[in-house]
Amino acid sequence: MRENGLISAARRMPNAAWAWEGLRRNPAYRADYRAHAHAMPATIPLYGGARLLRAPRRYLSAEEWGLLTYADPYLTADEANVFWRPDLLAGALRVKLTPLGTSSDVDDGPSDTIVLSALKTRRVLLETVDGARHILLNGRRFWIQLYSIKRAPVGDQAEVDIRFDGADHMQRRLDTAAQLLALHRSAGGKLSLIGRRRNTRPLSNALNAYDIWHGFDRPKGSLEDVAEMIVGKARMVADWGANDRALKAQAKRAIAKGEAFVAGDYRHLLAQKVL
Repeated sequence: MRENGLISAARRMPNAAWAWEGLRRNPAYRADYRAHAHAMPATIPLYGGARLLRAPRRYLSAEEWGLLTYADPYLTADEANVFWRPDLLAGALRVKLTPLGTSSDVDDGPSDTIVLSALKTRRVLLETVDGARHILLNGRRFWIQLYSIKRAPVGDQAEVDIRFDGADHMQRRLDTAAQLLALHRSAGGKLSLIGRRRNTRPLSNALNAYDIWHGFDRPKGSLEDVAEMIVGKARMVADWGANDRALKAQAKRAIAKGEAFVAGDYRHLLAQKVL
């Protein structure tokens, strides 16, 4: 949700999406993306609307940004094919992918098998040169990233078996597993988020301040424009003058926070417990 080209203070996004909104604004990342645009993974449409990306090699420079491969910075988190490195994204969940009908979990009760192709959401798959399969399931208000270290069935006609290995970030991975199960059982209905960020205003203000001050996808604005975005036009007009010192300081802090977030602080969100 954007108001006048800005991110709404009421916007709710998972941390992985906020992190992408920071990285895609980074001028150095944008330059790197353009330099590697000729060597992007091939995109293969799959039945049911999913897409499979096949990476011809490792993208070491993208990994320095925290990604497995370059994602288009001109697209928002809702649209871009963003695959964070699983070692940085604490909620990345390891799974085993098996062909349909080969699951060893057989009983007489109703089936609760998760079928990847049946999940009613945006599905993007990335196959890396080591044979691993990474899966992005995301919408405007949730982000699920899975990975399988073993070779997987072609396409997304596969059963998903959750694997828990090690104790690191266990709560984050449990949260991801809960979201995956909720998505599986929702049949396309509204997915409830776990631990959603309660107050997004400071971060949205910081990114909006960055956009205004640096002219991201817009003409550059002034300090007054930043202040108006934060407190509204009426208060800015009333306070901008003899009593503008505090308001100017507030605007400058928002710009500085946005600059730091875009420069690298976006990574901090990948390790946080809050989805």
